[in-house]
Amino acid sequence: MSKMIMMKNFLCIALVIIILPNLVLAEKQKIEGQFGNWSVFTALENGKKICYIVGEVIKEETAIKDRSHAYITISNFIPGDDEFSVSAGYQYKNNEARLQIDNKHNFKLATKENLAWPTSVEDDKKIINLLQKAKQLKIMGKNTKNQTSTDTYSLMGFVKAYKIMRQKCK
Repeated sequence: MSKMIMMKNFLCIALVIIILPNLVLAEKQKIEGQFGNWSVFTALENGKKICYIVGEVIKEETAIKDRSHAYITISNFIPGDDEFSVSAGYQYKNNEARLQIDNKHNFKLATKENLAWPTSVEDDKKIINLLQKAKQLKIMGKNTKNQTSTDTYSLMGFVKAYKIMRQKCK
């Protein structure tokens, strides 16, 4: 395994632990595979298997300094009830985030600190369904100093990562 892939694996695992605090107590975590910029993880928490995927940003457009790494997570804590979330790497201004899929499907996101998520379960489902057919996802946000960011994610590899996540946590 190349040094670059090993570093990417380590970074993905570290980031997931940061965004999903309840995984810190996980009994066992395992990377199930990497597909494009998407990684599949499983873990045991209190004897229960949980699954999630992490997407890495491919392009950042921002004037925000001292920003940490941005990434997307889709988690499957309850089989069939998948949840989309994003970590901006900075503290969002209250509810100042939105998502755009293939430059045409737009969703407003709720925010708290550095995290954003769809405002309804229906939007979670719509977003995940659209991601399976799309090529690109953008997250636009604003921090507490009114500085903006646009993060672009490639969806190459998303479908395979998502299917494996779903298979691992039936």
